Amino acid sequence: MVFRFLNQPSEPLPTQIRVENRKAEITLNGQRLFSETFREDFGNIMALTYIFSGTGSIDHVKLTGINGAVAFEDNFDQ
Repeated sequence: MVFRFLNQPSEPLPTQIRVENRKAEITLNGQRLFSETFREDFGNIMALTYIFSGTGSIDHVKLTGINGAVAFEDNFDQ
């Protein structure tokens, strides 16, 4: 799936992708951009890909399980 965010922010905007009980939801700065319900479980996330059309950056990524345990985190500062 490819999502286009037509923003030109000068400040980072919090983006959240939440998948629980076969329902996915993407929010940008607290506003829901996309939601989808899946018929079957696709299993664990195996990769993340970031694609920008023009200039863009990622400041912080954190993946957590339903129980809140951190599975992956990178703040890209080091």
